[in-house]
Amino acid sequence: MKATSFINGLIITIITLILIAFGLWKLSFNQTPLNLKEEVIEIPNSARFIPKENLFTIHLKIDPNNFPKYVEAAAPTKKRNSAKKASIKLRNGIFALIGLDFEKDLSNNIGSRISFSVFKPLNEENRFNWLLVLQDTSKDNKQILENFWERKKLLGIDVEEKKTNNITIFSARSESKSDSRSILASALTDSNEVLVASSINALEQSLEISNKPEESQISDDSIKSLIPNLSNSISLISISKEGLRLWFNVPEKITRRNDFDKFIGSMKANGKELFLEGMFNFNDKFLFVDQNEINDENLFNGLGVNKSLEDLAILNNTSDIFDINNQNPISSLLEPLLSQYINNIDLRNTRRIAEVESGELVFANNQGKWIIGTNKNDQEESINESLKQDNFKNESISLKDNDIKIWSRLKVNNINSDQVIDKEIAFLLDDDDDDKNWWSNQLPFIQKRQESLPLPIGKEMFFKIKGKNINQKISLGRVSSQKLMQKWKPWILMEKIIGNSIAKDINRLAISLGSNQEETNAQINFLAKLSLD
Repeated sequence: MKATSFINGLIITIITLILIAFGLWKLSFNQTPLNLKEEVIEIPNSARFIPKENLFTIHLKIDPNNFPKYVEAAAPTKKRNSAKKASIKLRNGIFALIGLDFEKDLSNNIGSRISFSVFKPLNEENRFNWLLVLQDTSKDNKQILENFWERKKLLGIDVEEKKTNNITIFSARSESKSDSRSILASALTDSNEVLVASSINALEQSLEISNKPEESQISDDSIKSLIPNLSNSISLISISKEGLRLWFNVPEKITRRNDFDKFIGSMKANGKELFLEGMFNFNDKFLFVDQNEINDENLFNGLGVNKSLEDLAILNNTSDIFDINNQNPISSLLEPLLSQYINNIDLRNTRRIAEVESGELVFANNQGKWIIGTNKNDQEESINESLKQDNFKNESISLKDNDIKIWSRLKVNNINSDQVIDKEIAFLLDDDDDDKNWWSNQLPFIQKRQESLPLPIGKEMFFKIKGKNINQKISLGRVSSQKLMQKWKPWILMEKIIGNSIAKDINRLAISLGSNQEETNAQINFLAKLSLD
């Protein structure tokens, strides 16, 4: 086995995605793929080896040895063999990325507590170190390391041994003559913890940190203060603003803020659903975040939920989201997501409405066929002016007892070398309701709003969470959620390890955002639910 280097720090996202793998195979009934006991989250003892100023850390409670067995047991009978093979490939591939052969080096000798962290080496700003902390459960506590390094020597790799604070460190040097740095190092502590690091310098830095609790993550007061806000889980995740920018597609408008601290979160699996819960923490008591939980009963009930409407959203103050000068961090998080969504399906006319809406807005869509509900305010005048600039004309028609306003323009289309004049409709407006407007590009959506499915069925697509001050909710169906996930860096890397696309297993993605405001700081509550077939 040849140890691989840690290139650009991106492989750390794969460690996170071992959790996502719990649900990627079709499960039967309500079985959970891992039957793991969720526990109250706390900072584990392994955090004493991790610098407080790290880029990314995840602490897991998972048994890698039994992982394929759990997946096999949860999968339908016809899928069990392929599910087991895929889970073994994923698990082994993750450890191989950091230079470990799981079955030879670790199998049956490690426990269910795993910590992984990325941090910058001292005095080296442009490089990254990583550290993996495992529990040694072997009868002979030196077995893992001795066997591992013995195989290295048999392969002709130069293995060095040294002592630091009475702890023996083994390390291997790069085979490149121009690079004399160590490429892998390991040690066994008195508490039977196996430390594996990207270099001997990284390992020595971690051991030094363990003797200075005040400089380690175990003494991180911001994490301690936020943990009580997280639900019971099997993981604890901490990501710095630099880590969010480099590896998780978080906008620089957030990560470049001086008052932004870090993201604290957890992940868990429940049947066919995967959950990410977390908080973006800000060191600023004057953060202007709308804390009012949206009252979506009236608008959402008026919309109903038609079976053909895949994507749903209940949003608040969308004019702020699309205002490039707005510094509200919730808007900064949502704008790239909504803009990408609008561009994917060409929903330019929905943006005209969203850019001027200062109140609540409910939205439903199925691949370009959409409907929007808003409370009545002054948005119609601004929208009308925007449409006039693009040569749309306004007219109205009577349907039953309602007058429907239509914005349209003539358009020339080329069909089989012939030019055909068509009428392009931007949208229709039903403002017959006393206090609401209903906008759509499909007349049947307006006509049959009240004939759709009842409210409770639609609300199941969102989170049922209280006390989180949620004021933005998005639920994407199969097509839209697959497009979105396929552009997310961690998902891309996971598919590379497995060797094939797994986006087809995604059924729905729901995202909710809210905020907390305290005396000295503020948080954005972030909740994501990924539903799988």
